[in-house]
Amino acid sequence: MQKKEDIPPLKNRNEEQLLKDSLYYYYNKYSYWSDDYIPDYSDISIFSDQYNSPREVLDALKSKTPYDRYSYFYDISTKSSNTAKLKADANSGYGILYWNWGIPDSKNKYPLLYMVERGSPAYVAGLRRSDLILEINGQSAEVPVSFNESTQSWGSDSTRNSVVYNLWLQALNGSNLVLKVAHEDGNIESVTVNYQSNYEIDPLLKEQVYEFTDNNVGYLAYSSFEEIESNNLNQRQIDDAFNHFENKNIKSLIVDLRYNGGGYVDAAAYLADKIINSAGDGKLMFKYDLNKYLTTQKNNGNPDFQDIYYSKKTTSS
Repeated sequence: MQKKEDIPPLKNRNEEQLLKDSLYYYYNKYSYWSDDYIPDYSDISIFSDQYNSPREVLDALKSKTPYDRYSYFYDISTKSSNTAKLKADANSGYGILYWNWGIPDSKNKYPLLYMVERGSPAYVAGLRRSDLILEINGQSAEVPVSFNESTQSWGSDSTRNSVVYNLWLQALNGSNLVLKVAHEDGNIESVTVNYQSNYEIDPLLKEQVYEFTDNNVGYLAYSSFEEIESNNLNQRQIDDAFNHFENKNIKSLIVDLRYNGGGYVDAAAYLADKIINSAGDGKLMFKYDLNKYLTTQKNNGNPDFQDIYYSKKTTSS
C-alpha cells in the first residue's frame, strides 16, 4: 500500500469527483488525527465515491475523527454568510462579533452587543460593546420577559424570541444595517452600518496603566491575533503599548483575551516576546504536535513547524 503522501487525486475524474478525492487526500495528509483514524486507500475513489458531495465526504471524515469539530465549508463566493460576518478573524462584514440578550427594565429584553471589532464598519459607525439594539431595519427588537420567583430565572415569549433572533440574522445578510440603539450613557440614536468586503482590523481594544503606590499595573485588551508585518498598524500599536508600559515601569500586566478568536501564530508569538521577562528569554515558548507526515517535514527542515523560543523584545525585566 502506498504512503498517504504519495497518493495524488486520481486522473480521468470529473470536477466533482476530483474535488471529493482532493478533500480526502489533503484531509488524510494534514489532519492531526489521520494517523489513528483515517484509513489509507491506494485508490482514493474507493472512499470518495461512497458519497454524493464534497460536504458529505468532509462529514464522513469528521465522523471518523471524534476530536475534529473545527473543519467546515466556507463559501467565499458569496458574502451572505453569517459565519463570515461573525468570525473573529475575518475582515469582511460589519464587525459585530458577539451579542446576547440584555434586560434593561425587567419587562423586555433586546439584543445586546458584546463585542464590536475596532476598525470595522460597525465601530466606525459608533457601535460599541454594551449597546442595546432597540430596532433592526425599522422593526422592533423587543421581546417581553418575566421573572419566575420560584426558579429565580428569566423567561421570555418563545415565539417573539425566535422572530427577533431571525430578524437579526437576516439583517446581517443584507448590504446594510439600520439600527436604533441605546448606548450605555442613555443616549438613543439611529445608526446605519454598511457591509464592507475588506477593512483593516484594529485588534487593540484598550491599553491602559493603573498607577498604584508600589505597583503600576498594565492592562491590554486584544481581540484577535492579526498579522504583524512591515511595521503595519497592528505592530505599531503593540510596540507603542509596551513602550508606554516600560515608561510607566509597570510591575504587573493583565492581558485580556476574553473575546479573542485566534489568528496568526506569529502574532501571538510576537506578543509573547513582548511580555516575557529576562528569566524566560531564550526558553521554549511552544512546539508543534504533528502527525507523522508533518513530523517528517519538520525533521527535513520545514521552517513552518520548528520549535519556537522566546526572544525578549523589551528592555524591562
